[in-house]
Amino acid sequence: MKKMILVGTLLLASAGIANASGVNGDYNGNPIVKIYYDGTEIQPEDVPAINYNGRTMVPIYYLAKLGTEAKWSQDTYSVDVKLAAAQPAPAAVVQPAAQPDPQKTRLQKEQMLLKDTYEWLSDVDQSIMMYILVLQQNGNSSIPNYYNMDAGHKKLTDQYLEAQQFAQKASAQLKRIKDHKITEITSQQLKLLDQLRSAVELVRNLSTLKDTNQISVLQTAFQQQLLNVTQAARENMDNTNKLIHDLAAKNLEDMIQNGE
Repeated sequence: MKKMILVGTLLLASAGIANASGVNGDYNGNPIVKIYYDGTEIQPEDVPAINYNGRTMVPIYYLAKLGTEAKWSQDTYSVDVKLAAAQPAPAAVVQPAAQPDPQKTRLQKEQMLLKDTYEWLSDVDQSIMMYILVLQQNGNSSIPNYYNMDAGHKKLTDQYLEAQQFAQKASAQLKRIKDHKITEITSQQLKLLDQLRSAVELVRNLSTLKDTNQISVLQTAFQQQLLNVTQAARENMDNTNKLIHDLAAKNLEDMIQNGE
């Protein structure tokens, strides 16, 4: 035997719906009320929900459709209702963090170290180019500034030695990159420093000469020396910058391929 129950707080319809007599049909002279759960209509099995004296009466089996346990006791003529316990959300599966490839990480570090080394050596190349201008000005002057030339050469030499020491240490750490050009760059820079020192001595000798022909010959030698140094310094700087750009492009390509 189907039982009916008055639902006060669970399924109380609005007054407008409850009083709409006959909209959904009648059951035993009482307007039928449609019951929805989360926007979906609960289809009645036999006895539908009805409006009875302005109240919505819902058969107890509707609650069972929502997962609620309802037990009918013939002895006590009562219904024992137990609301369905909320199911705990499934525990999120925590995926272990991907471990970085130590070989790949090592290679990336070496690439960054090599790029830093090239950039430091490129700074020396730029300083060499600046010092060439100083020599050019003094070589064309009737009163050369020897202090300026000597102090500039010493500063340039100190900068080279500092960069060269760093380059040696960096080269020792490059276990996976063997085709670098650190040694070639530093060797060429050392040759340039020696040639610049020779150019300084030419300027000194120019100031001691009285013979016009000798001055002309030495002046030509100085200009040729300076031209050779300038060309070699420019080539060395261009090569170093290209190595820097190639490394930057390689790092970018690796990032794109790895989706970083």
